[in-house]
Amino acid sequence: MPSEFIHSVCPHDCPSVCALEVERRDANTIGKVRGAAAHPYTDGVICAKVARYADRVHHAGRLSTSRDPIEPLVFNCLLI
Repeated sequence: MPSEFIHSVCPHDCPSVCALEVERRDANTIGKVRGAAAHPYTDGVICAKVARYADRVHHAGRLSTSRDPIEPLVFNCLLI
């Protein structure tokens, strides 16, 4: 499947309601995320948080399964 840009909207709940163009590399992978050029607000530009969205979605450290609700969470920090 060749890479293509598809139209989408920002998943964040902010008042800007940005229109996006998202690069679809294959059925399960996205690439670049940019503001939709035809949208008057985004005009081809998007905030830095959403511009790095693919990095967060496909990060090796991201959880791929849900946590067992029976198993307690362990925090390696000191609460004061």
